[in-house]
Amino acid sequence: MGVKDRRRSVSPGQEWEGRNLVDFLLSRFTYQNREQWESHVRERRITLNGEETLPEAVLRRGDEIGFLPPEREEPEVPRDWRLLLEDGDYLFFYKPGGLPVHPAGTYQKHTLWNFLEPAYGRLHLVNRLDRETSGVVAAARTPKAAAAAARALGEPDREKTYRVLVEGKFPEFADAEGWLAPNELSPVRKERRFLTEAREGAERCRTRFTLLRESGGVSELRAELDTGRTHQIRATLKSLGFPVVGDKLYGPDPEIFLRFIGGGLTETDRERLRMNRQALHCERLSFRLEGGRCLSATCPPPPDWYFGERL
Repeated sequence: MGVKDRRRSVSPGQEWEGRNLVDFLLSRFTYQNREQWESHVRERRITLNGEETLPEAVLRRGDEIGFLPPEREEPEVPRDWRLLLEDGDYLFFYKPGGLPVHPAGTYQKHTLWNFLEPAYGRLHLVNRLDRETSGVVAAARTPKAAAAAARALGEPDREKTYRVLVEGKFPEFADAEGWLAPNELSPVRKERRFLTEAREGAERCRTRFTLLRESGGVSELRAELDTGRTHQIRATLKSLGFPVVGDKLYGPDPEIFLRFIGGGLTETDRERLRMNRQALHCERLSFRLEGGRCLSATCPPPPDWYFGERL
C-alpha cells in the first residue's frame, strides 16, 4: 500500500470551531490515546489544511485534518470464517472472534469484507460485530438488497440473539430496560453505562437475559435484544455488576483497556480476563423482508468458547 492509499482526511463539524485539534482526534478516533495522537502530530503525520501543525492547534470552520498512518505489518487475524446460508441476494457468514468486519484503524486488509471478495465479489455487510465478537454476519449482493435488510432489521419482529459469559452468579432472568449514555467517570472516552432513568443524550435500550448454566463463578447467558445500541450488552451487564468474561473495556478494571491499547497487558491482567477476547457470540440473526419472506441463520459458539473448568 502506497503513501497515497494510506493517507486519510476528515473535516470537523462546526461544533468543533475554536476547540483543540487533539481533543477532536481523541473524540472521533478512540483507538489511540492522547499521548499517541500528540506523538503523531509532532512526527508530522497529522496536517491541518495540508500544513504541519502543533498538538495545541485550534480548529476553525472549514479545516481539513490529514493523517498518514505509519506503514507497518497488519496483525494476523483468524481466517476460519465460513458461509452459513446463501439465499438469493443474501448470504450469512460465521465470523470468528478477532476478525474485524470492515477496514478501520490498524486493520485495512485483514478484514472479513476483504476476505469475502475473491469468492463473492464486493458484498454489502448488513450488520456489524465488534472485532472480538464472534457469530453471524449477514451480507447482501446489491445496495438495494442491503437497504431492504437494514429496514427489516429495524422492525420489531427481527431477532438478534447472543450467547455471553459473565463473571458471577447471574439470576435466572433479567429484563434490563433503560438508557445508555457516555460514562463520564471512566478514563476511556468511548465507554458507556446503563442507566435506569432517562437523561439528555441517552439512548433507550432493552435486553432480556436468561441464565443457561453457571459454574466456577461464571454464568452463561442468552441475550435477546429489543434494540441494537453500541456496546449494549457489554455496558448493560457491566452496570448490573456482571462484566463479560474477557472484556478489556467493560471488564473488571478499566485500566486493563488502557494497558491493552498501549501494548502493556500483564500476566495478571490475562488471568483476570480468563479469555483472550470478550466472550460474546451472535448466535442467531433473523429478519423478515417486505412480502413476508423470512431469512435467518444460527451458529453455535466456536471452539474457543470456554466455560466452567475450562476457563
